[in-house]
Amino acid sequence: MRSFAIFLIIIGLAAGAFPQQAKAEFYDGNRLYARCTTEKGEVTFYQYQAACMGYIAGVADATGTFRAAKGNAQCVPPNVTMQQITDVVVSYLRSNPGERHYAASTLVMLAIGKTWPCGSE
Repeated sequence: MRSFAIFLIIIGLAAGAFPQQAKAEFYDGNRLYARCTTEKGEVTFYQYQAACMGYIAGVADATGTFRAAKGNAQCVPPNVTMQQITDVVVSYLRSNPGERHYAASTLVMLAIGKTWPCGSE
């Protein structure tokens, strides 16, 4: 039993001697724009369209949830479709290529906020 414990300690020390860099694979605006603007004939079209709309829907829903939790009104009108929100975000990314290196979540919120402002909250 003691030799097994020593073995585990040695393995632990050896693993610590070779640290691995943590990777966070968050989207930036360039990556989101590339996903959202994939041509229909591309092999990855449906996969990337799903990733595009899913990402934007997640940010929009999370933003709405945080607003509601703080007691604030929703900014996006209730009759707006997910396709409309996606179109607004893609249009913003297309019109602002100099900002695409920023986090995609920030750019999604900016695009939505400029289209449907919340007021002075």
